[in-house]
Amino acid sequence: MALKQISSNRCFGGLQKVFEHSSVELKCKMRFAVYLPPQAESGKCPALYWLSGLTCTEQNFISKSGYQQAASEHGLVVIAPDTSPRGCNIKGEDDSWDFGTGAGFYVNATEDPWKANYRMYSYVTEEAYDATCLV
Repeated sequence: MALKQISSNRCFGGLQKVFEHSSVELKCKMRFAVYLPPQAESGKCPALYWLSGLTCTEQNFISKSGYQQAASEHGLVVIAPDTSPRGCNIKGEDDSWDFGTGAGFYVNATEDPWKANYRMYSYVTEEAYDATCLV
């Protein structure tokens, strides 16, 4: 899997990074954020996955919450994936704020036409996990 680093910013002694990759599970490009506390420079740190709510991207939590200070103090890696596939061009995916784009609900869809792209459970538990191990 190839990761493309979108940004890297110093924050409370650590690094707030955003990556993009081509998702096999979702069949589109996906982004996720990773905060690496200063302790990560010299060793392993525990990690927490933050799963945002409806309509959020990887940016909502990292830019609005201020969690980086506490993560830095406690040596905690924080990973925040996007909430859904984006730009899959499925008819109706942008018709409502609570279904489709921005509303993946972290489950795998079971019906057409959604089941080919809306596989957020598999993405978060397998593919995004594997991707963050590359950071």
